[in-house]
Amino acid sequence: MGTAMLFIASILFGPKKGALAGAIGMGLFDMIGGWLLWTPITIIARGLQGYIVGKIAWFQGRKGNSITLNMTATIVSVPFMIAIYYIGESIIYGNWITPLASIPGDVVQSVLGILIAIPICVALKKVSYFK
Repeated sequence: MGTAMLFIASILFGPKKGALAGAIGMGLFDMIGGWLLWTPITIIARGLQGYIVGKIAWFQGRKGNSITLNMTATIVSVPFMIAIYYIGESIIYGNWITPLASIPGDVVQSVLGILIAIPICVALKKVSYFK
């Protein structure tokens, strides 16, 4: 659900707020949820992911109004997030093999986030506040 909310915030409010939502929101989740060691990695990975999604979704003044750009934005952001987590996990585990086990879960989490976020953004864009 966190990934979906990150995508929604980035699409609706743009790159800066998307980056803040990802970094602060998901970073706090790691801190409070007992994943303190992962917090710095999450702040970087999810902050960048939120920025990328917002930047693409708001490309040329579209402000998240293009379903095609929104889908592209979310898909393009996933490899960046996975790469940052992979590098961070490699540092934590001290090898380059163990972090490979996290990639399938990251992909599933991202796909579910996209499948939830895009329809919600389509519905919210019909609300006068977001037009």
